[in-house]
Amino acid sequence: MALNLVGNYSLGAVIGQGSSAVVHQAWQRETGAFVAIKKFERSSNDIKAVLTELDLLSKLDHPNIVKYLGAINDSEGLHVVLEYMENGSLASVRKLFGDFSEPVCSSYVLFGLEYLHAQGVLHRDIKGANILTTKTGVAKVADFGVAARAASFAGADLDDDMVGSPYWMAPEIIEMSATPSAACDIWSLGCTILELTTGKPPHFDLAPMAALFRIVQDDVPRLPAGASEALRDFLLQCFNREAALRANARVLLGHAWLQRAPPLSPSEAAGFPATPPSCFQPPVSMTSQQPSRHVSSLNGKDELQRTSRGASGSKSVSTEHINSAGVVAPTLKPAVADSQALRKYREDEEDQIEDGFDVCKIFDGIGSVSCPNGPVGNGWQGARDEVLPLNNSFSSEAKWDVKPHDAGSRRELSRSKFGASLDTKADVLDPFTVGFFEDAEDFVHNDLRDRNMKKQEEINELLFDFAASVKKGDQVLLRLFTLVKPMVDEEHILSELGAISLVEALRSQGCAIEVLQALRIILFAVPNAADLLTALGIAPVLTSLIPITKLDDRVLGLLGTVLNIFGLRCSGPCLRVFLFSGGLQLAVELLMPRDKAAGLSSQCIAILASVEFLVRALDVKTVKLQLQNPSRAALCRALALRDTPSKLAASLEANLCANSSSPDRYSAELMANALAALSDADTVVKEAIAASKTATIVLGVLAEFPQRVRDAWEQGSDGDADAKLTVGLLKTLKAISMTSAAALDSLASCGAIETVVVVLEVAQVGAVKGDGFTKRLVPRRDELEDQLVPIVYYLCRIDRSRLARAARCGAATLLATCVARRRHLKQFALAILCELCHVAASDNQGDVAAELWRAGGVRLYVRLLDEAYWCVRALAALSSWLKADISVESAMSEPYCAKSMVFLFQRLDGAEFEQALEPLLDACNTSPRFVRALLDVSADLKRYLFVLEIGHKLERYTSAITRKTLLEILRATLATMDNPRNLLLETNIDNVLISLLTDDAISGQVLVMNLAGNILLVAA
Repeated sequence: MALNLVGNYSLGAVIGQGSSAVVHQAWQRETGAFVAIKKFERSSNDIKAVLTELDLLSKLDHPNIVKYLGAINDSEGLHVVLEYMENGSLASVRKLFGDFSEPVCSSYVLFGLEYLHAQGVLHRDIKGANILTTKTGVAKVADFGVAARAASFAGADLDDDMVGSPYWMAPEIIEMSATPSAACDIWSLGCTILELTTGKPPHFDLAPMAALFRIVQDDVPRLPAGASEALRDFLLQCFNREAALRANARVLLGHAWLQRAPPLSPSEAAGFPATPPSCFQPPVSMTSQQPSRHVSSLNGKDELQRTSRGASGSKSVSTEHINSAGVVAPTLKPAVADSQALRKYREDEEDQIEDGFDVCKIFDGIGSVSCPNGPVGNGWQGARDEVLPLNNSFSSEAKWDVKPHDAGSRRELSRSKFGASLDTKADVLDPFTVGFFEDAEDFVHNDLRDRNMKKQEEINELLFDFAASVKKGDQVLLRLFTLVKPMVDEEHILSELGAISLVEALRSQGCAIEVLQALRIILFAVPNAADLLTALGIAPVLTSLIPITKLDDRVLGLLGTVLNIFGLRCSGPCLRVFLFSGGLQLAVELLMPRDKAAGLSSQCIAILASVEFLVRALDVKTVKLQLQNPSRAALCRALALRDTPSKLAASLEANLCANSSSPDRYSAELMANALAALSDADTVVKEAIAASKTATIVLGVLAEFPQRVRDAWEQGSDGDADAKLTVGLLKTLKAISMTSAAALDSLASCGAIETVVVVLEVAQVGAVKGDGFTKRLVPRRDELEDQLVPIVYYLCRIDRSRLARAARCGAATLLATCVARRRHLKQFALAILCELCHVAASDNQGDVAAELWRAGGVRLYVRLLDEAYWCVRALAALSSWLKADISVESAMSEPYCAKSMVFLFQRLDGAEFEQALEPLLDACNTSPRFVRALLDVSADLKRYLFVLEIGHKLERYTSAITRKTLLEILRATLATMDNPRNLLLETNIDNVLISLLTDDAISGQVLVMNLAGNILLVAA
């Protein structure tokens, strides 16, 4: 059998396989030692940097890291020789033996991670599959440092700026708001602990892109329910959103959670534990390991006596008797004590039972009802003309003079209503006081009351005869109108008997039109009629009339009018009852246009009334919810389940199409407001809106915005109404785009990116006028941009395919214009522009790069180097773009760009400076021409200012990661020089390097010392 040989090694069985490499067990033929060889396929990429890094990492030696033993480069690819770990990864061990107990192995991982960070090495991909174990149970960290470079060498589809596995990735890496750092490894460590203790990392049930979205959106990944308090605190320190505030490995090693782990003996640290390892225990519930927190030595009687006292230490109001068996028996208190206790719970006079469902806090212009009271108009405009102000239909008494935009007036209204009710109760006569009146006004009052009672009785008889079909409907309506007209706003004109008759008459469906007209009269005249009828169950009866609307379109218009009055008249609690007992279904049914048999005007009246009713219901601010009352979120869920968003969108489309020459802007705007209110709900509702045809219709309406504006201009209007409608629809779109990855996928599949970019272009540069040559700015330009730019950001961030689509539509130029003109939109626009550079680096077609050049090219990002927050991100963007576009190298080698880079390097300090080092190193490794441009920058008669600054930073910063990166930049710089020794001598860098080799304080920084020594040897 032919042997598969690699150098002096014989390759054996495959023991692991990844996306870019295959791991073999191998045997060293000379020594007989077993090793692991990771094989990367040959690629055209430069291997020199990979081999140099491997040689450097082979100097590291620690009991909790997998040692690099060397590398072999041949015609078949790159072979990395590693220490052989018999038991494989912790992830595979967990599959065989179950979840790990909490602190097991975490200390091993932290020991290894702390050593790597102390040596200036970032792992970048901590996860269970990269933590290997020996047969003695010692865990070691593997695949550190060189993993990204080797994968890139193998030609894997992997971006250096987003290296790592999605579920373990830190949010700042996903958003590209920071470069890789030790804090990113700590976040991944927290994800790995969740993986080992629960079986999966955070968001593992989602697709990778959806998981990335959730990592960025959520404050903290969901913690296991049974985790101990110590573990929860440990994980929260790992999952701090601010990378600068995240605990480091050394701090975490002293955490209380890890103190529960058994201490490591010297033999265990070397890989030979003195006792059998406890690493691989059978699955144990985390809650079963928690000791009882409350252990008391008191007997039962003492304990009961203790608990009979209040939390503050004082005795409670009621006393208890404890018998000999330890049973608490309540004793009765005097009535006076009870009254004193209950007095504390007296209801406040100012409490308003309607505060939780304020039905009058609605959009401006909604305080009206649809009521076909005369000749029916034509179409949507006619429907709007039929909308009569409700306030004008009532009496001029102050308690019903309610302005729809005045929320405070509703509170005053409630007080007056309830005050009137209490006054009425107070006026009830005491039978024992009859005959003792001395005031003539009392006799007048009794006379008026008697006459009102007679009218109430007559109304009850009329409605009863109406329900029994004794009298004709027109006779009843005429007499009813005559009776209630002089008694408008009298709350007690309708009794329960009359209301029941009205409901039963409506239930018969024999004379639905007349009953609905009578109902409309009663609702207008009697303030408490809506609440009374709702309590008697009128909502499902009204819903049962929907089939009749197909036979008689007059019923359709009347139903819409009645529904709207209920929405305006019902108090908060009664409106909830009305909604969820059938009113909601009625409103949804009235939204959709009926068949052609129904009149167009009646359809429009019903739809408009239904929309007004829904807007009022959705605008309710439920800040004071009772337990049994559905909240606004429940209302939105119910509407989404009934496909209300699609019906609203269809009605909007029908309105605009039916009146294309002069559409009813009021109705369209009202529908847009209803959609915006619905979209301001929870994630479930937003995803339902995005997945339905609602998004398609809304995007279609938005796409027609330029044409509608041109039509308005031709008709002599300024187009402000169309712009206002567009802003309302964009608010809906923005709310949905901020929801979830599923909603974003749905919107992207509907063409949202292309539509939004087109509207943004029209908002910025204007629309073409009728002559086809000149352009005119559209109204509400700033309002449109305030909605459009964030939508582009939310639609495109994280997902590179969507970023590329936006760039090809011309979004880069538009966003660059926003940066210059609208400063408060910079955070959205620049974030996308910086991400587009990373997309351009992997775009084989070159379309994204072409759009970036059109938006300003390298100069756009060089200007950002002077801005505090964006300088590091701009540098990282340029470094990534430099790898793929030779034109970028030419622009970055220009004196203005090189000077900006050196001054940035000189100016940065602290965390920003450390973040800027890695992209600068990548740029230096990519382009020697760029490095030579940096060397040419001088200031204050000082040559080689860049190298001088490297020396100053080496002396100032003591972090191993910072020093290692600075030395690598220096090495890349010297590689471009013909005589590097002269550069070292002229800048005095040689003395700085010698001090690094001789300083006892950094004797533990192995890689820093090796790099410094190698640089001195090369330059010798």
